[in-house]
Amino acid sequence: MISAHDYDKNYHFEINGASYIAKPVSNTVLFVGKKLGTLLGNLDTVQNCLVFVETGTVFPQELKKEHCLIETDDPARAYGEVARQLHEKRSLADRTRKYRLTEEGYTIGENVSLGKNILIEPGVVIGHDVSIGDNSVILSGAKIKNSIIGKNCVVKENAIVGSWSFSMYKDQNGNYMRTYSLGRAILKDYVEVGAITTVCRGMGGDTVLGEHTKTDDHVHIGHDVQCGKNVTLVAGTILGGFCILEDNVYIGLNATLRNRITIGENTLIGMGSVVTKSIPANQVVMGNPAKRKEEAGK
Repeated sequence: MISAHDYDKNYHFEINGASYIAKPVSNTVLFVGKKLGTLLGNLDTVQNCLVFVETGTVFPQELKKEHCLIETDDPARAYGEVARQLHEKRSLADRTRKYRLTEEGYTIGENVSLGKNILIEPGVVIGHDVSIGDNSVILSGAKIKNSIIGKNCVVKENAIVGSWSFSMYKDQNGNYMRTYSLGRAILKDYVEVGAITTVCRGMGGDTVLGEHTKTDDHVHIGHDVQCGKNVTLVAGTILGGFCILEDNVYIGLNATLRNRITIGENTLIGMGSVVTKSIPANQVVMGNPAKRKEEAGK
């Protein structure tokens, strides 16, 4: 573990992982830019966080009683460096763990929990610490790591669940460095993941697909995406990181959603749409950039 004592001599708690300021978790590291400074109040519900805050961000000084807040001009870089250290410690421990090929023809890691009546086809790879619920089906070629799969789920051929996210920061020399993902991918009950679909693990928290969410083939779900219940993602959908899709959202063919936006419940996004800003509930939007149906026709 990494001790916050490495950064501020007044604090002595341990950092066990990462989280996101919208849903902070105790004993984690996170970073906050000025645009998200208003969310720092969420830290009132947790304790012992190492928080890199962009210089100039206004925050209540009493937060320093429960957390280690460090002001920096580049909070993403500071966070990325800590995430790298955490990843390297975990990776070093995992090198001693073993995979085995089962009689059924799939490969499985250590500390895996498999429920009852599961079908796992040949060619599947299941990583360490994965959990798969009762009656779930994992089809040939799927790769599942850093994930919790609920009951009655389907993961189709060659899907990848729990892969690293595409998250980068610049080091002091201006070179891009990977920000390692420390979260998981969580599929609630009755979720289906289409063939050749990617569900990235969370960077600062978990990527979550809610109950009865269905994805078609060739879908990309970025890190830290939060899908509610009964969300439908049709073929070619691309979701940027930290998107929030509320219950009963429908995303049409080849639609693209930028990162950090929210789509309200019961909203339909038309095929080929490019969504660049949040959409309220109960809307039909289409086009590039996406607009409400009434406006798109003008």
